[in-house]
Amino acid sequence: MRLPKSIPESQKYVTWAFPIMLGFGIASLIDTSWQGRVAVIVGMVVVFTGWSSFAMIAEHNYNDLLLVCDLGLITTYVLLLCYGRTLNSMLGPSDLAIWTASAATFGFYSFWDFSALLGHDTKAMATSAHLRKFGLICAGLAIPFAVGAVVVNQELASTSKAVGSLPTTVSRSVLLSLWILILCWWHYGRVVAALADGRADDKS
Repeated sequence: MRLPKSIPESQKYVTWAFPIMLGFGIASLIDTSWQGRVAVIVGMVVVFTGWSSFAMIAEHNYNDLLLVCDLGLITTYVLLLCYGRTLNSMLGPSDLAIWTASAATFGFYSFWDFSALLGHDTKAMATSAHLRKFGLICAGLAIPFAVGAVVVNQELASTSKAVGSLPTTVSRSVLLSLWILILCWWHYGRVVAALADGRADDKS
């Protein structure tokens, strides 16, 4: 099944957004707190991962649904970088924005993986299985990020106690751990799938 492609060479136009976002991230490292720097560095890794995954699909297989997903992901990447650079020592609205943008990112990731399957080379069975698996994983991971956003929102709205360093540390540690886990898992899975497809090509 092939989905329609309304804009010729649409993938080529979207590609430019990734180096621009990385450049913005580098510039953001100059004037921000150490917490902001950590958030921006992780955000840049997320952007680079998105860029490398984006390149998995050839231009002739790039479809309208992938374009919509990529535009949504670019928006969430920009939000992660912009709000990440504003983090300070206290839990604040930027934390809520990052949790919310993260939930949206994984929702788009799930749609992207299944959309990519429709245009992927069916001979690369291991890579197709990798995309299918992570489409389900990312759909599931959107839930804890959404729950985290609700918890942070309630913490910020609470007037019964001061917002201290403990909830800030816990919130950001959980957020960072989730991102690192999925990024490592994704890259590991991609390498394993690529090696498996390479061995299958050698045998054929």
